Amino acid sequence: MPITINGSGTVTGLSAGGLPANSITATSIADNAVTADKLADLYSSGAMNIGGIRIVTGTVTTGSTAGSTSADFGVSCQKYLAVSGTFSGFKSGTTPSVVLSANTGYHESKVATLTPTNTGFTATLSCSRVGGVQNITCCYIAIGEAA
Repeated sequence: MPITINGSGTVTGLSAGGLPANSITATSIADNAVTADKLADLYSSGAMNIGGIRIVTGTVTTGSTAGSTSADFGVSCQKYLAVSGTFSGFKSGTTPSVVLSANTGYHESKVATLTPTNTGFTATLSCSRVGGVQNITCCYIAIGEAA
């Protein structure tokens, strides 16, 4: 398909990725053409790709029934609860780096285990008191190679 510049100034016939690498630079983009609102729209789904890197964010909430263990997660952390999350868009055969944060209000509460996969993660929160693991909202970020 030929590339056409229409009388209105629009260009047709140019496919995605149809420009040579590095042909558009920061000086080629009009001042204020990329606004905070446009960037927010781009990221509103909780996931975005920047070049070949994929970034996914989200929240998960633990359940309401904690388990008990003798000292698997430390002497002072005998209550635990598992939590898991899912995501997509990472290159097959790769595992993104995942960070999970739990704001519990209990100083001894911690993320005791975190096991990421290509499509999600499983984690265990532990604490000396059930309040430190039950019904806790956790925030996560996963960063890896985009599919």
